[in-house]
Amino acid sequence: MTNVRAVTSAPVVTTRIELSSEEFQKLISLRENCIVVHSLVGILRKKHLYLTAIDGLVYFCNVDRPIILKQIIEAKKVRWI
Repeated sequence: MTNVRAVTSAPVVTTRIELSSEEFQKLISLRENCIVVHSLVGILRKKHLYLTAIDGLVYFCNVDRPIILKQIIEAKKVRWI
């Protein structure tokens, strides 16, 4: 697995759209070569965060159970700006 680290020099403002897990999976299935980032978030109660960027918009969902998807990149930590 390749270690990927995203670094930006200035904050980037993006629109984030929260979807249900069903809608998120439907969105991903409509796109070819769509890459999804996954991370466990939360301190006491861990949740699975999935996100992807399509046409400048960030789509995400927070779920209790993992989602089975084709292409997933595991992130150590996700920081929302």
